[in-house]
Amino acid sequence: MRKTQLFFLALVSGVLLSFAWIFPWGSLFLFFTFVPLILAEEVWVHKNRTCLSFRWLYLTFFTFNLLSIWWIAYVSLWGMLFIVAANALLMALVWFAAGNIKRVAGTTAGYFSLIVFWISFEYVSHIGVLPWPWLTLGNGLSNSIQIIQWYEFTGVLGGSLWILLVNILIAEVVRKAKQKNSKKQIASSVLLITAVVLPILISAYRYLNYKENERELTVVALQPNIDPYTEKFNSKNAKNNTRKLLNLLQQSTSDSTCLVVAPETSLPTLWEDSLLTTNSELSDFHSFAKSYPDLNVIVGAITQRTIKPKYINNGESQFNNYYKSYNSALLVNALPEVQISHKTILVAGVEKAPFREYFDFFQGFLVDPGGAVGELSKGEGPEVMKMKSGELIGPVICFESAFGNFVRGIVKEGAEFLVVLTNDGWWKHSTGVWQHFVYSKVRAVETRRSIVRSANTGISGIINQRGELISGSTIAETCFVKGKIKVNNQLTFYVVYGDYLGKCSVFLSLAAVLYLLYIRKRPF
Repeated sequence: MRKTQLFFLALVSGVLLSFAWIFPWGSLFLFFTFVPLILAEEVWVHKNRTCLSFRWLYLTFFTFNLLSIWWIAYVSLWGMLFIVAANALLMALVWFAAGNIKRVAGTTAGYFSLIVFWISFEYVSHIGVLPWPWLTLGNGLSNSIQIIQWYEFTGVLGGSLWILLVNILIAEVVRKAKQKNSKKQIASSVLLITAVVLPILISAYRYLNYKENERELTVVALQPNIDPYTEKFNSKNAKNNTRKLLNLLQQSTSDSTCLVVAPETSLPTLWEDSLLTTNSELSDFHSFAKSYPDLNVIVGAITQRTIKPKYINNGESQFNNYYKSYNSALLVNALPEVQISHKTILVAGVEKAPFREYFDFFQGFLVDPGGAVGELSKGEGPEVMKMKSGELIGPVICFESAFGNFVRGIVKEGAEFLVVLTNDGWWKHSTGVWQHFVYSKVRAVETRRSIVRSANTGISGIINQRGELISGSTIAETCFVKGKIKVNNQLTFYVVYGDYLGKCSVFLSLAAVLYLLYIRKRPF
């Protein structure tokens, strides 16, 4: 196979792979996007007795990453290039390692290794030091919610497994057809049809038969549409921004309204040490909530908490600063107490600088794709808030909504429905805005929890337990979204058992590596 052909096939796989993140209708391309790469690898290994060159694999995944998340460049070009280059490198290494096993131990072992290596990589990307689960393959099916209702059993990693398996089986059907082996071709075709149809039938059954509980709440998501580049974090505009939010609150609230959600970092910085309802920024919200006895308002803000300095032997303070800052969600109602939940998963870059003590230069190359500004401290873990009427709310702030395992933890804490507070205005009108929005649909299916999503510039919306959009906004629209949700206190299989596919894959990956070492060392 010529280098020009390899270049073309690698590029085609990368482009097709990105379609699910570029076009809302692109999900189905995922089921055959790897086929050109698999077939190219088959020909290359058979002819040259070596693995497919790493550069062709890197080309595929660099193309995929670049086309899918180019919009991060709105915030930082260098940050975007760092994420693209690093994530493509890891993806290519996964494929290259599986190719080595395939060359040494055979096709079946190679395919098995590819699946468990890839699922392990995605699992680690959810829990690692620099977590980045954005391009998890299963996320690419977020716009086809009707065919992934079984995510309530497997989580998003089940979708990744499905995509890889179907790609492999299609490649096998094509390979058997080239060999003119009709019996094996028929067997592979039957397996392929089963692998495609069975999950869809299961999903259709769950979609048609799933029943939400009867308990219902009237909720509102505010979308003030404040430009994060010129208005939102400009202290001169703070009062105008708060007034705009209060006007939307007044327009959207009625006697039947139980909950209103405002976006991430809607209010100026607040000190947690003082009684929060005495802060001028919150007093208006508290006063308004008092006029509606059943009303609860959740609003985002940067909060600060004083740290009592610790002293070492020479009497000098152990801390240079005496406070911590958090990206927080605040719940205000007629009661005097304000409930606070801190963001737990901070994004490398503006929200935190990883390895600051060792690699300070990293800070200039990393970026927060849509959170707060400044070095922040993280919360202690999933937290729930309690409405005045007793329902438990699971607050999710910005990037946290991309992490199924984190949201699962909130539900295990007792959350009966979820709220997502985010900005997303950093990304303007790019595909990143709807990518982030549809991930909330996946979280709804995984946990069977309704979601109220408030985004500063959009997309805001109300999502039911099937992952369907009940009502929503468009980008760059000043508005509010109002609707009814149903609460749920039942736990799905995924909420109970978590990312068991990822954990099993890590174990099986280690077994595959040990097997490869054994194969290479044994005498022939």
